Amino acid sequence: MPLPYSGLRYLISRNFGIEKTVYAIAPEATAQLIEAVNAANLRILDTIIDGPFDVLFITDNMDGNVQTPERYDRYSRSYYTEVARRLHQRDKYLAVHVDGEMDGCLRNLRESGVDCVDAATPAPMFRLTPAEARRQAGGEMILSGGIPPTVFSRTGSDAAFDAAVRDWLQLKEASPQLILAAGNQVPPDAPWERIARLPELVDQFGRYR
Repeated sequence: MPLPYSGLRYLISRNFGIEKTVYAIAPEATAQLIEAVNAANLRILDTIIDGPFDVLFITDNMDGNVQTPERYDRYSRSYYTEVARRLHQRDKYLAVHVDGEMDGCLRNLRESGVDCVDAATPAPMFRLTPAEARRQAGGEMILSGGIPPTVFSRTGSDAAFDAAVRDWLQLKEASPQLILAAGNQVPPDAPWERIARLPELVDQFGRYR
């Protein structure tokens, strides 16, 4: 079940874009708007929370370069924590779509009770290696993703693609809380042969021997 963008991400995606949002969040009125959006989302959550779903999905497209730890603390931490708390009271789970720079996001999301980070994108597209992402996420939060679009597309080699899949699946040795998921990380020019090769790579590198 999806939930709309949080207040800060709503401004970035629907209204101002990144640069104008950074300038706009200084006035107190903007903080009040963000809090109003988050409060509205919590009312939506209360309406749907007993529905037939196990996982709530927040599609915030987070990025640590934009939603810095300081901004997260000011505008988002209490909201995410409250969403997770209400879901966990119902034995349900919270997944958040990151799809950007994980560095600076994972620890905050873990501390807020988020159960799964979706579209987790490691190096070479962003800063964190798979192993560094796991360290920041801790052992309990599910990391779902693992294949950077830069190696999935024709700009990457077959060897780089295979290595990215192998390195991601290797995280199973540190924690079983792991999903290899291409999702919306597959660029339009991705060779079909690489997509078709995924089951073979999972069989080769994803099993516990």
